[in-house]
Amino acid sequence: MSQKKALMIDIPAALCKVTPVILVGGQDARLHPFTSPDRPKSFLKVASRYTLLQEALLRCRKMAPPVIVCEERWAEKIKQQAFELKIEPRMMIAEPAPRSTAPAITLAALRLNPEEIMCVMSSDHIIDDYFEFERTIARAAEYVRHHNTLVSIGIKPKAPETRYGYIHRGVEQEQHIYENLQIIENVNDENAQKYINSGEYLWNSGIFLTKIAFYGQKFTQIQPDLLQNIKNNYENAEKISIEHALLEKISGTFVTPLEAAWQDIGTIPVFLRVWLSRLFAIIKE
Repeated sequence: MSQKKALMIDIPAALCKVTPVILVGGQDARLHPFTSPDRPKSFLKVASRYTLLQEALLRCRKMAPPVIVCEERWAEKIKQQAFELKIEPRMMIAEPAPRSTAPAITLAALRLNPEEIMCVMSSDHIIDDYFEFERTIARAAEYVRHHNTLVSIGIKPKAPETRYGYIHRGVEQEQHIYENLQIIENVNDENAQKYINSGEYLWNSGIFLTKIAFYGQKFTQIQPDLLQNIKNNYENAEKISIEHALLEKISGTFVTPLEAAWQDIGTIPVFLRVWLSRLFAIIKE
């Protein structure tokens, strides 16, 4: 494959035009007793002075003011944690009832301007390399701006992990921007190993960027009934992930890899491993 020309991107200029949409919530029973119905994962501290939510806010500090989607009962706590960082969210959107990521993201998209670029992300991931994160988001944002599409952020897999979804990447379009051939969730051990061996797959981080108009058009085409429930009867909207509702069903989208360490704190062993790794790093300093 020929070497793609390096893209010259003004990272600060690209980032300031991106609206982060940060999803907060989810106790994750696999992390009991560290989480509970009254203590979502986003409020955990993992060998850090900041909660996972605050780390997400800090990663987005060079973007436009964030939009935060959460259960109403967490709104004041989130405002307080943002205030501690001197960050003022643009908007706090309270879900009438927890309905997974597709309804939550769409609830936010309905409040934003059609030409805005949103960057959807969870509030409970670990990404310590802020510069590489910013560079990756800026690259994806510029591609979205010029091509009116959707760009997912992929992670180079380190092991045949079945807890994550996978993205099958295709031909490189520009430097580090690849065709997104398929998003695959609920992977078994055998297929996970095949994906690793092929070298053609990335973990799906759940982070993606797109224009609101593009998102709205695709969601209206593919999930018209769900959209009407989100608008008019949210409590009865289907509990469904954005992958199953939309991302697995659309074509002509893209993926770019994040060349930095990433963790989704989804199990106690992962939580303890990250906690110890960070603790040892602090001791070495």
